[in-house]
Amino acid sequence: MKAIIYTSILLAAFTSIMVWGLYTSPDLSAEMDKLKAMATDRTGMLVLSDLYIGFLILAGWIIYRDGFGIKALIIIALMMVLGNFVPLIYILYLLLKTRGDVWQVLLGKNV
Repeated sequence: MKAIIYTSILLAAFTSIMVWGLYTSPDLSAEMDKLKAMATDRTGMLVLSDLYIGFLILAGWIIYRDGFGIKALIIIALMMVLGNFVPLIYILYLLLKTRGDVWQVLLGKNV
């Protein structure tokens, strides 16, 4: 039950940050320019590579847990576009579905 509460708090925080970012951003092209500038900087490359390595690890876990199928591909594609918001919602869904059983969430069919 604690895991559901913690994940719900994280979901609320991520949602607030995303809404704030969308509300305060002047336009999407300005954000793309910032991303291009970040990609030319070494620190920016480190941050982006760390982010996408984390995405690949999460993608591997999703495939391990649920098998390779349409559901996994959709979740992974959305994760690559929308960021860590998608795995957070997916984990919250799994926690609610399993009534807070963390081992069932982590291992899925492989328990």
